[in-house]
Amino acid sequence: MRATDRFAEKLRVVAGFSLAAKKVILLSMDALLVAVGLWVAVALRVEALWPPLWQEYSWLLVVLPLLSLPLFYSLGLYRAVLRFSGVEVLGVIFKAVCASFLVLVALLLIDGGQSFPRSVPLFYLVLALLGLGGSRIFFRILYSRHSRQCRQSKRVLIYGAGSSGLQMANAFRGATEFEAVGFVDDNAELHGRKLNGINIYPPGKLAGLVGHLRADLVLLAMPSASRKRKQHILSLLSPLPVDVKTLPSLDMLVSREARSE
Repeated sequence: MRATDRFAEKLRVVAGFSLAAKKVILLSMDALLVAVGLWVAVALRVEALWPPLWQEYSWLLVVLPLLSLPLFYSLGLYRAVLRFSGVEVLGVIFKAVCASFLVLVALLLIDGGQSFPRSVPLFYLVLALLGLGGSRIFFRILYSRHSRQCRQSKRVLIYGAGSSGLQMANAFRGATEFEAVGFVDDNAELHGRKLNGINIYPPGKLAGLVGHLRADLVLLAMPSASRKRKQHILSLLSPLPVDVKTLPSLDMLVSREARSE
């Protein structure tokens, strides 16, 4: 077993902990990242691993994390579930790191900080963003890959690279049961491009794509397409060894909800 696989397995074990335990682990990790970020910022600025200024300012390595963590918590950094956190959590991380940056500046102003390099807080801002943001993205990708390998998620080919198809692909990114492996779209201008890092193919290659991408399911994400167009696509898919599902239109969803009431 590779080192990344062993690490991912341990991450899955941690994912089974209680919410309180996971928050404690994240808080501890972030405290360490804040302290390490400040230490590396100073080391880069003065080009020394442990310069003499730490004899006077080593207290910052303890005080800055202690003051930053309550701000992180109040800004909602620990509300997101790590394995489902996406791009939206990066905005929260940016706010949290900026708050920690302001705390560092305030501490230096209160202390006087005459011998402390003024550019260090800016170095710290960048390093903390990379540390907190990068760690969450790394853990999410690692957990997602390992979960898909263990659960053998269904590989989905999405027909329709519009807003509905994009929403489904984004939803699959946070799931372990499904994995979007490609888009198919009628618009020739989109062929050969990528949407959210996923290739867009022409309909003419549909038969070959099912085998090439090892697709288990084709999802028709074309709720606004005409009934005739959908039937034509279904006729193309019927001979292929793949399941086919259709994403219902908004009108269908509303009418079903109305009937259920």
